[in-house]
Amino acid sequence: MKLNYRKICRSNEGVSEVIGGLLLITIVVSFMTSLILISTNYIDMQENIVNSNMEACKRFIDYLNNLFIGNAPPVISDPHPTPGEINVPKAPVCSVFVSDSDDSQLFVTFFFYPSGDSDSVVTPEGYHKESFVVGNNTVVKCVDSLATTSNTVYYWKVSVSDGHQTVNSDKYYFTTKAADPSNAPPKILEPIWPKDNVTGVQLSPPAYLFVSDTDSDSLTVNFYLLGKDVGWDEGSVNVDSSSHGPVKVTHNLAHATGDGMQYYWFVIVSDGTNVVRSDNYYFYTLSISTPT
Repeated sequence: MKLNYRKICRSNEGVSEVIGGLLLITIVVSFMTSLILISTNYIDMQENIVNSNMEACKRFIDYLNNLFIGNAPPVISDPHPTPGEINVPKAPVCSVFVSDSDDSQLFVTFFFYPSGDSDSVVTPEGYHKESFVVGNNTVVKCVDSLATTSNTVYYWKVSVSDGHQTVNSDKYYFTTKAADPSNAPPKILEPIWPKDNVTGVQLSPPAYLFVSDTDSDSLTVNFYLLGKDVGWDEGSVNVDSSSHGPVKVTHNLAHATGDGMQYYWFVIVSDGTNVVRSDNYYFYTLSISTPT
């Protein structure tokens, strides 16, 4: 049988042309698809960037509106003791009414100054302060634990922030009542626990100390706890001191709930006439070691 090589070659050439054409089409389609995908991804990326920038601008505009236009500042009113009040008991409970028309959460800080001078140094910061976080329309109370001397002028003020604006009160002042020389003040006695930066103290520990009173007066022992920039009134214990001897007083520091945190606590003891403030007693909860 005689093969027609010319015809076969022409046939193969046709097949090659078809295959080549298909390969070219495949390459072109793949290239165009890649371009489309790249373009789509680029457009999506640009849209994401634009949307992110627009969201950031919106948040900034909202912040400016809250700060300068839409956000009303908090209000401080009704201070007690009233400014200039006299014959105030020692270590009085100072209070203000705080409100905010935007119904914001409020950050309230009390500043207490030493006797007769609002600028004297009593702590490294120049004052004693305690802070609270409260809701709108709240009476906030805090004991002026520096005001423990009779017939003495003390100063205090309050700062309130709603997260956008901060308002400071005037500097208020009051005068403590004169001492009764016939009445002896109560005493705060050892042992006292926790203290001296002791470590590994359980959360919400039962703190204790001893008190006595030579006049056998009924005593009220108020416990106070302070953490970082915040303080708590932990409540009071009534004590019968008629035995004249030391009486152990125990009370849980319920707000000492942070693991590995430093706290300090103190007490104010009153016999109805005289008031005595203890030292500050520092301790660490559970997992932390005393700094070297």
